[in-house]
Amino acid sequence: MTKTQKKAKARAIRESQKKIKMIKKMKNDYPTIKTVEVEEKTKRFIEAEEMELFDAEGRHITRWKGIVNKEQKGQMFNIVGRGYKIAQHDDVIEAIEESVNDLELTHNERIVTLNEGARVHAIMNFPKIVERLSNGETLELRVTFDNSYDSTTGLRMVLGSTTSKGYYLLTSESYGTYYHRHTKGMDTRNLKKKLEKGIDVFRNKIIAKFEQMLSSKLDIATVINFLDKCIKEKVISVKYLEMIRDKLDTLKASDVDSQYALYNMIAEVLSAQVESIDAQKRHMETMYNKVKQL
Repeated sequence: MTKTQKKAKARAIRESQKKIKMIKKMKNDYPTIKTVEVEEKTKRFIEAEEMELFDAEGRHITRWKGIVNKEQKGQMFNIVGRGYKIAQHDDVIEAIEESVNDLELTHNERIVTLNEGARVHAIMNFPKIVERLSNGETLELRVTFDNSYDSTTGLRMVLGSTTSKGYYLLTSESYGTYYHRHTKGMDTRNLKKKLEKGIDVFRNKIIAKFEQMLSSKLDIATVINFLDKCIKEKVISVKYLEMIRDKLDTLKASDVDSQYALYNMIAEVLSAQVESIDAQKRHMETMYNKVKQL
């Protein structure tokens, strides 16, 4: 986005905020339309809709449009370009659940809403899709799905795994991610195939990566120097790195004797301590790449 476009968007945001204040005072801007009541499936999540934007003089802003809460027009989620297409949370979650059910996959599901309903984050664990590493540890397939109205994410699917201790392991490999931009509208037709392929990726590529890390042995001096260097270079938030360093002090050298064991220990701390979904993913990917370089 050019500097001129950024200024235009900032101006549109300021002008839209004025418009929102006007909306609250002038309810006639959104007259109630009587419709025939029909039995409708209960909506689990906030629905969004588009809103036209106008400047302080009432001139139509043609470059941008607003994305607002359908039930509470004063709650604006985003200001976007004309090519943006809304993917409703309910439609996305329903498509995901249908794909999982079509594949007859046993799963445990947890869905959280973020950013005042602008984003949904679904976590699915698949207890029957389990792989055993050569050290005897078992890893269970975990898939997360995200969708948003505020441009924090498009429709995203990320593959990972849950350890036998219950914490999350994530690689940074691109083959473990499916991403669909909202400018392309909601297209979940390939979601079932992507999920099916994801199972194969988990069983082969992701497990193979962890086996490779398991065979890459480390001594305790290397691990200590690595973490001290990460803290010095601030590769992720120092607060979390210091927690990881403190965790190391409670372990035996044999507990972190490989790249996999070290990453395992790091992931355990980040899973428990990092509250932000995006920050957790970012920190895990960063540390995964750093550990692999040892």
